[in-house]
Amino acid sequence: HVGPLRIIRPGPHAHGNYLDWWAETQDDLDARHHGAAPRHGFVDYHRRRDGQITLYHIVVKPGVRGQGTGRALLAALEACGRDANCRRIVLKCPIDLASNHFYERYGFILDGTIEGRKRPLNVWMLNL
Repeated sequence: HVGPLRIIRPGPHAHGNYLDWWAETQDDLDARHHGAAPRHGFVDYHRRRDGQITLYHIVVKPGVRGQGTGRALLAALEACGRDANCRRIVLKCPIDLASNHFYERYGFILDGTIEGRKRPLNVWMLNL
């Protein structure tokens, strides 16, 4: 069971290691919201004016992976997108990561593969 979800976005200082940012943010949020449900992950995304949401990162704490947190975060992002009349969520994922199977199981459709800076990337799309 995943507790209440709140979508937060990393600020510009969060580039690099998102797990380090998450640990710092978790402590800060817990201090400001004493007694609130623990935060197990976050999504980093951009909602474009043309109705597309670009998902940059989805991060789930290692200790709670495989328990539905990622699926719940995507569902929350999907609901936010629908509420904002967005048409789709798009993301790119290196072809060698296990995350590709997660996106496929969730319902994303593989839209193609492109060359990334360091390795090929799968482009996934979920129509809302």
